[in-house]
Amino acid sequence: MDIIIYDDQELIKLKIEAKALEIDFNLKNDELVEIGKIINNFSIKHNQELGEVLKNLLKFRKEKLEVEKDLNKKKKKEFEEAKAEYEEFNENYEFSKTENLFDLNDEEKIEIKKAYRKATKLCHPDIVSNDFKIQAEEIFKELKKAYEENNIKRVKEILENLEKEKLFVNKSESITEKSKLKIEILNLKNKLDKIISEIENLKSTEPYLTIIKIEDWDKYFKTKKSILLEELNYLQNNE
Repeated sequence: MDIIIYDDQELIKLKIEAKALEIDFNLKNDELVEIGKIINNFSIKHNQELGEVLKNLLKFRKEKLEVEKDLNKKKKKEFEEAKAEYEEFNENYEFSKTENLFDLNDEEKIEIKKAYRKATKLCHPDIVSNDFKIQAEEIFKELKKAYEENNIKRVKEILENLEKEKLFVNKSESITEKSKLKIEILNLKNKLDKIISEIENLKSTEPYLTIIKIEDWDKYFKTKKSILLEELNYLQNNE
């Protein structure tokens, strides 16, 4: 007697829907990370190129107001604000010196992006099976950091290990109960909506809107530095 195996069509459809949502989630997550990377890299470059002259400008303004506040009580508030601004900037500036940012050529930029996207599909904690969520989070955190630093060597190493070891299984492949799969589909939809909202918010921020208008970062920072140095020299010579 032949055994007839009936495929559960609803389960198959749910798995297909979950897989499609995972793909959409990965694409949107890549877009979010890419925007964050652009802003982060610009910030590091900004501090590297302009940090010292901005620090000197803020320090000069603070010291000038410190003298003036003793002669004019109205200047006290301005001094307190200048002091806080200088201290906050200096703290962030000193921290930025510890951040790495590798220079990549155009070919390497394409290569690292491809490697990162492939690795993300294999270890993003929001799409791997819950049994491996903690391990996936650790690897993904390291992958994201390496990508933001343009550390192409480390990104490729992580991808190679993920492909070789095949550590994680996606939720769309591991969940076999329809009720659980339906819940996971709802979770994915919510996470997708959230990530789309984050992308829209980031794209509307002043730093991002400023950055995307700049065609040549080197030229931009060179011009900015020249203007700031002129301002600093003027202030120092006209005390």
